[in-house]
Amino acid sequence: MPSTKTMPRSGTAAFLSLAIDDSSLTHREVARRAGFARPNVISMMKTGEMKVPIDRIPGLAAALGVSPFDFIRIAMEEYQPEVWEVLTKTLGAPLTKTEEMLIFALDLADPEEVIEFDDPTGRLVVSVFEYLEQEARMRKGLPPRDVSEDA
Repeated sequence: MPSTKTMPRSGTAAFLSLAIDDSSLTHREVARRAGFARPNVISMMKTGEMKVPIDRIPGLAAALGVSPFDFIRIAMEEYQPEVWEVLTKTLGAPLTKTEEMLIFALDLADPEEVIEFDDPTGRLVVSVFEYLEQEARMRKGLPPRDVSEDA
């Protein structure tokens, strides 16, 4: 008689499962795009029956259109928390796509790196980000932060 007991779902398995569910891909398509020979491996990783191999995460992330950094971070925090802690303390946390885009935009606006954050242009840049932060807080239903406390 087959067991009705379900395996506990890991955070990595849950991330993979959500990514697959959010895609329009079958397990067979995910397996093919990510370079797996057999689609049943995808099912086993999705349920937590098998760990997601760290070296296969970039391919899975590309196949599913999710952040490889987020996927690797979740897996490393679960599978190798001590190693992940050493890596992030030593190398720093990698930039998110949003952070990369902000740096790209700043480089476009200031290719000669002349903006000083204590001059009028720099204060304007800071003001824009303070405004965006306040907007985000309001969207989340949080009270505005008093930016005068930072001065």
